[in-house]
Amino acid sequence: MKMKNSYKIFSVLILLLLLSISPVFADSTKFRIVYVSKMPEIDTPSDDIGGLSELGTLLKESRELYPNVLFLHGGDSLAPSAMSSFDFGSHMIDILNCLEPTVMAINEREFSYKEDELLLRIAESAFPFISANIYDPVSGGNLDGVEDSLNIDIDGFNIGIFSILNEAVHESFLPDRIQVGNSASTIINTAMNLQNNGTDFLILLTGHILPETEDLLNDKTVNMIFEANSTVDSILTVNSGFYGIQGSGRGNALVVDVELIRNDNEVIAKFSTSIESLKDYKPDPLISEQIEYYNSILSEIMDITIGVTETSMDTTKNAVRTEENAFGNLVADAMRNYYDSDIALVNGGSIRGNKIYEAGTELTRKDILKELPFRNESTLISVSGSQLMSVLENSVSLVENVKGRFLQVSGIDVSYCPENPPGSRIQSIIYKGKPISPNKMYSLAISEFLYKGGDGYDMLKQSDLVRTPRRSLLVWEITRLYIESLTRVSPEIEGRILIVCNN
Repeated sequence: MKMKNSYKIFSVLILLLLLSISPVFADSTKFRIVYVSKMPEIDTPSDDIGGLSELGTLLKESRELYPNVLFLHGGDSLAPSAMSSFDFGSHMIDILNCLEPTVMAINEREFSYKEDELLLRIAESAFPFISANIYDPVSGGNLDGVEDSLNIDIDGFNIGIFSILNEAVHESFLPDRIQVGNSASTIINTAMNLQNNGTDFLILLTGHILPETEDLLNDKTVNMIFEANSTVDSILTVNSGFYGIQGSGRGNALVVDVELIRNDNEVIAKFSTSIESLKDYKPDPLISEQIEYYNSILSEIMDITIGVTETSMDTTKNAVRTEENAFGNLVADAMRNYYDSDIALVNGGSIRGNKIYEAGTELTRKDILKELPFRNESTLISVSGSQLMSVLENSVSLVENVKGRFLQVSGIDVSYCPENPPGSRIQSIIYKGKPISPNKMYSLAISEFLYKGGDGYDMLKQSDLVRTPRRSLLVWEITRLYIESLTRVSPEIEGRILIVCNN
């Protein structure tokens, strides 16, 4: 009897020991996801829109409600802004360190100041950056400090998060050296690797529209997709999956309350979703203090009046990327005046103020820097009439998609027909009252970004530089000097760009 009792006691002890060292898997768990992207400005454009300070309060309240909160940042936020023109986004890292993202995706705008500055920002961050399809030949792999993906354990559920960078970054931001892998194949391979290594639930962050979104969710390649999109904020469900879009600049955040249930070898997800307006939250005192500090630094050197506009100006996205624009005319005229060139061209995507100026508004240095926040150097080149035709065809080739390649012009009048297929839309280009001559050479003031082929302007890469006594200045500096010299400006829409369809 004693031996039997001893055996039972020994067996119970072994069982207890095994239970103590065996992993415990919960049958279910709940957590919250807060997602934002495309928030490069520390200030909001109006009192009706919440921003980083209000986001801080949303995060604080979420963390009080849930033991596990994933703050996912979709990127596109280190630039452009007036402050980033000086510190290349370091102030944004400082603020985000206090907001404590779980992870931040590397998106196109993170390359506004090229790879080496991005590497410095990554080193300053207290949170991880991810991207699955970047190759840096300097490191022989991903950018230093960047992970392909991130795995998080929540109550025994393995959550995998990865992001992809749009290959179009090479055209839109001209990075110095990185290579970007194909999005579709990267998603499949990364998802497969994560699942093979025990990931229960997959979240994909992307900065561009994926044509295969529905398929990826339907076949459970991934379970959730968050897209950084500058036009809309919306939430969709695709069968058992989730698709969230955010980044319109309307001051919203996506909030998703997730419940995961383990059923045998399958994990079932349930979602409760909302689009939260940040203006409904009180400002977070700590974040507000940081914003006030950075604004005070900027104000000391930039809140200086340089002139007055006697006419109204609209620099909202559609206004500068789809039609002739008064502020665009002002910038192009400033460029042409500075270099004494025949023609000047300014891409609408470089104008970022998204603001309406009433007639009589005093213009400050900060206003112009906010409008032209990219540190675009200027240059003077020589182009033929036929090259100019190709340039302007590219300008209007994607006008229906509101792309930043749309050009504001000075020195020429352009007519085009958007109903024609891309490549055959330009109807006429008039210089000094006459059509341009295909073989004649014209001096062209332009940004270095366009000269190097940005926004699809590859046809300018082989153009000859023109010798000039003028030193190269940033486009915003040229515009500031022009306004200061005139003290009062009155830009108008003059018929420089017209829609004419000769059917």
